[in-house]
Amino acid sequence: MADDARQGYLRLNHFHGLRLESEDFQTGERYHVEKRKLHNAALHGHGIVAHWRGELKVIGRRRGDMSIDVNAGYAIDGEGNDVILWDPKIVTIDPGKQLPQLPGTAYIVLKYVEDPVEFVVNKANPKFKGHRRIFETCRVDVDSSPPDPRDGVELARILITADTIEITDARDPNNPGPGEIDLRYRGHAGQAGTAVDVDLRNKMQDLFVELRKILGNFARNGIHSARDMRAAAMVLQMLLETNNLDSPQVVSGIRLLLELADEMRVDVDLNFPELNGVREWEQWKEVIDALTSMAREAKPLRGDLENLLNRLITAADSLRLAADVKPAPKPEPKPVEEAKPEAAEEEEEEEEEEETPAEPVKDPAAKELTWDQLKESSVLPDKIFMDGKNYHLVDQIAVGDRKSEASHDFQIVGAKQDWKANQTFSYPDGVKATARGRSHVGGTSQWNIQNLAPGRDVVIAKRIDFVRGDIVTRIEIDGSSVGDWTIDGSDRKHRWRNWLFRVPGDSIGSNSVECKQVAVEADRDVNMFGLWFYQAQE
Repeated sequence: MADDARQGYLRLNHFHGLRLESEDFQTGERYHVEKRKLHNAALHGHGIVAHWRGELKVIGRRRGDMSIDVNAGYAIDGEGNDVILWDPKIVTIDPGKQLPQLPGTAYIVLKYVEDPVEFVVNKANPKFKGHRRIFETCRVDVDSSPPDPRDGVELARILITADTIEITDARDPNNPGPGEIDLRYRGHAGQAGTAVDVDLRNKMQDLFVELRKILGNFARNGIHSARDMRAAAMVLQMLLETNNLDSPQVVSGIRLLLELADEMRVDVDLNFPELNGVREWEQWKEVIDALTSMAREAKPLRGDLENLLNRLITAADSLRLAADVKPAPKPEPKPVEEAKPEAAEEEEEEEEEEETPAEPVKDPAAKELTWDQLKESSVLPDKIFMDGKNYHLVDQIAVGDRKSEASHDFQIVGAKQDWKANQTFSYPDGVKATARGRSHVGGTSQWNIQNLAPGRDVVIAKRIDFVRGDIVTRIEIDGSSVGDWTIDGSDRKHRWRNWLFRVPGDSIGSNSVECKQVAVEADRDVNMFGLWFYQAQE
């Protein structure tokens, strides 16, 4: 700053013959340092700078101790200093030394440090000596109180109790518990501008305008969740037009649109079910499902952004055509039937009693279930009584288990893709289950069913991920088709179901039969997480 009463900055003014002393050079350095700090503090604020290296994220080390990892990154403190951690750092918390009492909160703070280096002495005149340079660096401290922004930048805070023996990532980031890393109080320095390429920005502009129009049509047809998705598209469009939508925000914005699209799908199932029979709506749902998986793994890179946008543009084309469908008018209320005379009712009751057949004998050990109850049951009993028949579990394949698959000659042939997965979902009764399984796109999955009695009906129960329906496969027994197995509907909350298929007894000609499941729709994935085989008893 200036030395006189005026407020301002002193800058060196060089001219021929000017003699410079060390104080003059210090003034020149101070001018540039202070102006940069002013720019940082006034135009960017203080906090962590996003999208640079590891963003100074604090994570648990999973070592069973009190240490944490601090990723490399860049921050600006309250004084406007550039604080840069060039390499990841391991920090160990010692409650006995760093916290005055327990329970207490440990604050992980990044602090700016100036370290004088290269000390030199003038050999001709030793009284002239000093450090030739200042090394700008930083340190990570563990403090017991929140930092003043002028002293440092908070990276995380952790509640430490007497029982805390390990520092971990928070299971619920919005409500961290003792010993869990709390990232809610990390400040962020401001940024301006975008690095998204112009051609992608133009694609996004056209896409958001198109979505606004399409979703407006859905909203007018009574799909209220379309209003939320339309509002999100409008916000993204405004951020794009103000040059504030950078690559990471594009990925986050698309993820938000996909979440709202899922809510819209549920809304359609409840309030506009006839749309589920429209081909373009089905195409929209298929693309959205594929996009959701892609967006989950997407990085803020041009290739990923381009793939996401191209898929979303394709989905919007299908959605535009589906938006032209109008909901069916609500049915007129049915007239109230007149009460019948008591004598007529008695006659009808007598007729019903005469026509009622004798109840079949239920196996005492069997659990009585309906077809729909077995679909939603988290337990598949060994014996069941269903549709007036006793069924016994005669065979089972643990899909994903090599021994079980090999003993039943289980294989997938001719598929475009096939993969294994290990999933944990819940049944409609709330019971969670973990299961290994297989999926394939196109092709045929086949296996042998053993321990059968010829001539009796067989019910196949297949545990599936019911996140999406409208899957059709053709079932063949010993080379002959016995019908199509259709999976309709979906449940994105309770995703396990036991989908059932009945094989008529006249198709069972021996103690062991070959069963083939042929994908009818080439682009839909067929999944199975276990197979159970029940046979009717005499």
